[in-house]
Amino acid sequence: MKNLYLGVALAPYRLDYYNYISEHMNCDIYFQLRGFEGQLFSTEEVEKKCTFIPKYLKITRMMGDRQVVWGLRKLIKQYKPEFIMVPEFSFLAMQVILIKKLLGYKYKIISQCDDSYAMLMGKGFSRFHEWSRKLCMPFIDNLILLDSRAKAWYQQHYHKGIFMPLLTDDNKTIVTDEVKAKAVQYKKQYGLYGVKTLLFVGRLVKVKNLSSLLKACSLLSFNYKLIIVGDGELKESLEKEAKELRVNVAFVGRKNDSDLTAWYYCADVFVLPSVIEPFGAVTNEALLGGCNCVISQLAGSACLIEEGINGYLADPNSVDDIAKQIGKACQLPIDFSRSSKMFITFIGAMQTMEDEIKSKILNVSNSL
Repeated sequence: MKNLYLGVALAPYRLDYYNYISEHMNCDIYFQLRGFEGQLFSTEEVEKKCTFIPKYLKITRMMGDRQVVWGLRKLIKQYKPEFIMVPEFSFLAMQVILIKKLLGYKYKIISQCDDSYAMLMGKGFSRFHEWSRKLCMPFIDNLILLDSRAKAWYQQHYHKGIFMPLLTDDNKTIVTDEVKAKAVQYKKQYGLYGVKTLLFVGRLVKVKNLSSLLKACSLLSFNYKLIIVGDGELKESLEKEAKELRVNVAFVGRKNDSDLTAWYYCADVFVLPSVIEPFGAVTNEALLGGCNCVISQLAGSACLIEEGINGYLADPNSVDDIAKQIGKACQLPIDFSRSSKMFITFIGAMQTMEDEIKSKILNVSNSL
């Protein structure tokens, strides 16, 4: 008997999560896709960092981009799982529900749901998602939710919900001498001494709301330098707008691994002004790097911010408010050692989730 995690694709920002549930929750992990068009990482490199062997489902396409898995009944019969984790309210989730009902299986169904509170309030949902949620929820035993506010919503409407934000294992985020050296290099190269360093990391696309960030920076009355890490379709237009607004900004392109960590290490304030953001794993990365943060109220990762302690929340639809919260965040202290500003740990959160699955879904006492 072994449990099953069925996901869409191997995502690098969930790697520590996969490794934990494989090792501690007796799960084999399967994905529908081995990569997808336009991804900004190497699946092969991510697979090398897995402590488990990723497996892939046999799929066929149906109704455009909707996918049906072949051989799922046989796989479930082979594993005899206590529980199956499924992606949200997808066709795959519906298949797992249908097999359970038609064949009388007893396994529990847990949805890995990326709904943010803003999405539940009508920002960013497709009609299919809303319809499939209503269809699936009566048959789903519980949900893993990234956003604590979304958890409260599901608790209110369905009496279900377990909070587990998208976190990196903080035991692995060690600032090496290489990272420190790169941070010093960045500060010299981009003239960051004596100014407040503001940082954005992500795709340069419309939902990230970078035009509003540039406008907000143009309102700041203190010396700053905005660093934009990432690439995307809006790069040229954003560079043009920044020049017109006379924003002190550097577009440094995509960065990974130690090159990216060094940017977190030398930034004063990380800013995520997105208008649609199911979570925003970069918030966790920035906090682990010792940054204070200004995070969109609409981002799922807003739940990681304790206002006045490790950052502030901003209204992404208000340029004035983004500028105001950046100014306030720049007044918060920065630890010279760049110790983490996270108030929860990866292991602690995972153990809490595991305990809740045992007690709320499997009816296993923690004393056993």
